[in-house]
Amino acid sequence: MDGRRNIELLNVQYSVFLGVIVAICFYVDTNAANIVRPVVDVYARPEALCFAIYFLLDWVTANFLHQRRIVMPAALVFRLIWVAVLGVVVISLNGMGLWKFILLAGYTTVSGVYDLLLVRPLLKRPITPGAVAGILLAATRILTGLVLLIPIISAMLGRMDALAEWDDPNCWQDPLFFFVLFYLLLKSTRFAYLARVTL
Repeated sequence: MDGRRNIELLNVQYSVFLGVIVAICFYVDTNAANIVRPVVDVYARPEALCFAIYFLLDWVTANFLHQRRIVMPAALVFRLIWVAVLGVVVISLNGMGLWKFILLAGYTTVSGVYDLLLVRPLLKRPITPGAVAGILLAATRILTGLVLLIPIISAMLGRMDALAEWDDPNCWQDPLFFFVLFYLLLKSTRFAYLARVTL
């Protein structure tokens, strides 16, 4: 299949979910002078805004760095499904409950595993600092995702207060915000890494 055609299909998927994210996260307040307002207080849910930025960065990454990879039908189907999962994760961060932690943990962990698969071709060559950096970056993303098992397992054991400590809508400085911010920084580092390394 043609890589350019595939990236066009992927861009349609990104734009559809970006539209859904904007539609769900914002509304037009017609009580005053038609002002666009966020559905959820940005100060209460800054992690949702951070992950929306992550979504846009993922879109940029797909267009500029992964375009040559999306040539096989299976790779295209996987990417289309994964963009949908990412869109659902972004939307879920506006809500409450265990389900959003499970979604976020699943997405972040599997993304790290995918990164390991991207780095694998480098291991067939002589080991270079670039290959080591790629492995460490992928491993960090996996371990970061696994950190979310702490509140997930706690909640499953009946300690719902653990979720409240991790995700407090009354305080933007909760662990979930710093988790998402750190993951966004990892994504930015990954983008810079992939831009320098030819895989």
